[in-house]
Amino acid sequence: MIKNLKECFRSKNIHIGMDEAFDLGRGEYLNQNGYVHHYDIMIEHLNQVCDICNNYNFKPMMWDDMFFRTGSPNGFYYNQDTVISKEVANSIPSNLSLVYWDYYHKDKNIYRKFFDIRKVFNNNLIFAGGIWKWSGITPCYDQTFKSSKEALMVCKEENIQEVIITAWGDDGDETPIDTIIPGLILFAEHAYNDEVNIKWINERCKFITNLDLEEFFSLQELDKLEDGDKENLRFVNPSKYLLYQDLLLGAFDKHIENIENIENHYECLSNRYLEIANSNEKYFNMFKMYSDLAKVLSIKSNIGIKLRKAYKNNDLEKLSYICENTLKDLKENIKNLQNSYRNLWYKDCKGQGFEVIDIRLGGVSSRIDSTIYRVKSYINKEINVIEELEEEILYFNEEFTKDSHQININRYKDIATQNIISW
Repeated sequence: MIKNLKECFRSKNIHIGMDEAFDLGRGEYLNQNGYVHHYDIMIEHLNQVCDICNNYNFKPMMWDDMFFRTGSPNGFYYNQDTVISKEVANSIPSNLSLVYWDYYHKDKNIYRKFFDIRKVFNNNLIFAGGIWKWSGITPCYDQTFKSSKEALMVCKEENIQEVIITAWGDDGDETPIDTIIPGLILFAEHAYNDEVNIKWINERCKFITNLDLEEFFSLQELDKLEDGDKENLRFVNPSKYLLYQDLLLGAFDKHIENIENIENHYECLSNRYLEIANSNEKYFNMFKMYSDLAKVLSIKSNIGIKLRKAYKNNDLEKLSYICENTLKDLKENIKNLQNSYRNLWYKDCKGQGFEVIDIRLGGVSSRIDSTIYRVKSYINKEINVIEELEEEILYFNEEFTKDSHQININRYKDIATQNIISW
């Protein structure tokens, strides 16, 4: 593998990963070799990989969390009471750079503490920060700018010479790649300046994209439904779970049932994104997709609440209107979203991967058909109850604040259905 990579790339840097290897030695290895401590297995394997990298003149780097966790009292990566032994530090191959990854903290002192703990290592240290595009369909610039600013200031204090920018694509890589541009500018400006001014970042952004930061940052409004989330530092993502949640099951309806202006909120965003799209040809496809997403959410976000209310009141006229008008309108707008998403994806990405989006949005569309079928069966007296609407609606979880009931749930499989049997 490494031989082939050497033939493909000019860079001498190679990232060998090896993070979060919690079950190392507990699978087929255990059956074949008996119990060996996972740390011993990792070090043996790591030495072999680093030797191969040396043979091909590669400079390997590796996430450092498995070494860091050896000194953590509870195995938690961000435990400030961690003490790394010299024995562990001395067991790490000398040609390996260690990468400290942290996308979360918003306090310089925490970063200072973690850099201080790592001073026992004999290896070159690299810092990896993140541009938050992995928590759904919408970027989280608030978290990106807050955490990155604090981390990069401390990197300069500690004379860290190498910084990696990560832009993960958890659970489908749904957020478009061009949304990371403001974050890239932030990291770049920190590389050349002791202090970074948001006004200057905005000027850079306008020069590069013909859009200002406010226009990019407006994408966050898809996830800001209550005043309590003026800054989305909890990276809540209702734009994802309201899109994919089932109309009849209503797993997240409790979280938005008291938001009175939600339809208007998303309708206004749809219009705003369309204006931006029409004013900037380069980013037309991206903002058109977000405009269509907001339009879908303006209809779908609280349709489950309306359905349940009409059902509980036995309001057959209202149920009929929802079937004949609202749900059909929603299905048409899902189709529009799927088309604009498709246009954007195939412009930005390889073909592999869009089948995930097709399946998800196709599933939303199919469940609209089943919802219409179920409700019409009830209206026509073919069934006496709709079991799904009989259930008491509860919070999906209670990881929210008194100011905002929104949460972070990023796995589609948890959002789309709760009818899963775990073995």
